[in-house]
Amino acid sequence: MPGASDLLRDLHAAGYRLGVASAGPRANADCLLRRLSGAEFVSATVSADETRFTKPHPEPFLACARALGVAPGACVVVEDSVHGLKGAKAAGMGAVGLVGTSPAAALRAHADLVVNSLTEIGAERIASLVAR
Repeated sequence: MPGASDLLRDLHAAGYRLGVASAGPRANADCLLRRLSGAEFVSATVSADETRFTKPHPEPFLACARALGVAPGACVVVEDSVHGLKGAKAAGMGAVGLVGTSPAAALRAHADLVVNSLTEIGAERIASLVAR
């Protein structure tokens, strides 16, 4: 995904704790992290195998926030699905909708910000969403 590695590095350098909350099984999350440049900055991963409920339920996001030691209100989720955005908002987190699997119009109803690419966001933009 264009911009993912740079975004992870930027957020890590700014002091953010990074996690992945996946609706897929543990094997999928592990595969993603093996292939992701910058995965060394991800310090918590929650998959559908570790939660009773999955997106759009907030449990995956809340479990990831707990694993990171971060209050839900201090978290911002970047998601490409409406289900994920609904779960993030239900968890009390900021939400960035990434156009891809869902069109911008569908994401806008559930996101604080919608972007076409990860290159459009960085630590400063994320900070503005946490401040809300």
